[in-house]
Order: sequence, then C-alpha cells, then structure tokens
Amino acid sequence: MVSRALASACRDLEDFLHRPSGSSSLRGEEDVGDDAVPLGLRELAQKDSAWEGLDEAELVTAGPLLLGPNGLLELAEAGGQDKSPGYVACRVHAVEACARFLENHGVSHAAQELLQRRLESVANTCSRIFRNDVANKVSMQALNLLLRALEVPCTRSSPLRELNDDLLRELKLRHSKLTASQLSLLLRVLAALADAQASAIPVGGGGREG
Repeated sequence: MVSRALASACRDLEDFLHRPSGSSSLRGEEDVGDDAVPLGLRELAQKDSAWEGLDEAELVTAGPLLLGPNGLLELAEAGGQDKSPGYVACRVHAVEACARFLENHGVSHAAQELLQRRLESVANTCSRIFRNDVANKVSMQALNLLLRALEVPCTRSSPLRELNDDLLRELKLRHSKLTASQLSLLLRVLAALADAQASAIPVGGGGREG
C-alpha cells in the first residue's frame, strides 16, 4: 500500500514537470493549497500510522521511491522554480514524507543501507532546496529531513565538510532573513554536522607527537 502511494505520488510530480505552464492540476489559486495534494501523499507526510506495519521488503521498495534517483525528494527539488500554491504544497508534503520515513524507520536495515549509498546526494539536495526555497515552507521540510538523515546511526560519523561550509555561509548571509523556526533548525543541523565531524576524527588524530 505504501509503495503504491509513493509510486503514484512520483508519477503525479513527474507528470507535472513535463506539462506546459498552467496546465497542471497541481497549480492552483491561494485557496487550493493542501487540497491539491493527493490524499495518499498527505497521509504519508502527516501520519505516523501510515508507516506502521511495514516489513523489511516493503521498506526496501519504499526507500528509493523517497530518497533514490527520481524519487520524491529529487522531484521536489526539480520543480522548485514553480511557486504556485498547489505545487508548493505538494513539494512540502513530498519532502515531509521523506522525513517521516526516516523518523519511523531510520534504524531499519533498509533505511541505513540506502543512506550509506545516498547520504551525500540526499544532504546536498536538502541544502539546495533550503537555499532556493527559503521564502516558503519547503525549506523548513528540507532542513528537517536533513536533520533526520544525520540522526540515523549509520550517518553519524560522515563528516560532509563541504555541506557544513555551505550552510555556515548561508547562516552568515541570510541570518536576518530567516524565521525563528528556520534558524533553530539550521543551528540543529550545523550541530549534528559538527558532531559527525568530531566522530570522524581518529582517536589521537588531532594531537602532536611528544
């Protein structure tokens, strides 16, 4: 059921990307908003109960539809130039569903295997979404997803130094433009990255020989 809902959401977003401007049902007026989001995607984004009871085989199938090539995260980034309310709402829910997956199943073998392969790509995609969507809710979900990914046990010693530098630069450039919630999440992400860098240093590796 979860995999079918994710596959359907991927098709909806990919179909949007190939339609002429103004023709997609995901574009709408201000009063459309969340009503444009397919019900299955909305539930996966907002309800922990939608993720209950999945076995390892289902997780192996679901993970790439979220965080893999042409999965929901990459499709959400690809549509970032369109700021219409309906599509922004779909992108918010797409990234939120990715975070919900890691919240509920980040310790699973399937999720950890996936992130061991895809962490750098996922992290850089989240960073780009944050930078390009700072004026809307997609940026918050991207930071939240990045934080969830960094909290998964297999990623805690991954330094990601370039990402850390990029986000520090964003903090300096946009500090005054970030909302309190964005700033709080960004600082938590930077703290998680600092912890990962510290964990990656070999014991005694920073000291001098006597």
